[in-house]
Amino acid sequence: MLLKLILHILLVAINLGNTKFPEGQCTSFVEQYYIIRKARQIYPLITGNASNWVSGKIPMSTKPSMGDIAVQLGHPGHVSIVLGWDKKDILVLDRNWTRRGKIDIHKIPRIAIYKYLTP
Repeated sequence: MLLKLILHILLVAINLGNTKFPEGQCTSFVEQYYIIRKARQIYPLITGNASNWVSGKIPMSTKPSMGDIAVQLGHPGHVSIVLGWDKKDILVLDRNWTRRGKIDIHKIPRIAIYKYLTP
């Protein structure tokens, strides 16, 4: 599973730009991941900021699984790809967390995650 996830992530990095979301944002990065993983786009199921992603049009969970999409609410919100977790934190891969357009791996406190989308 981890090797498959790493392969998906590498394909995302190669194919960035094939999305309806604004380039350089977390939403376009995660949609590209979803396109590669599921061979379909999130748009038009979901549009707009990350906080709009919990519309119920993609199955959701309150517990993480590797490869899920972690959603943080707020304005505009944030989405990231779950790589792992422990009791306190979620290890994620995302773009635009530390700097616009930057792809990064980091931890987010579990309490900050609203839901996990299970593509």
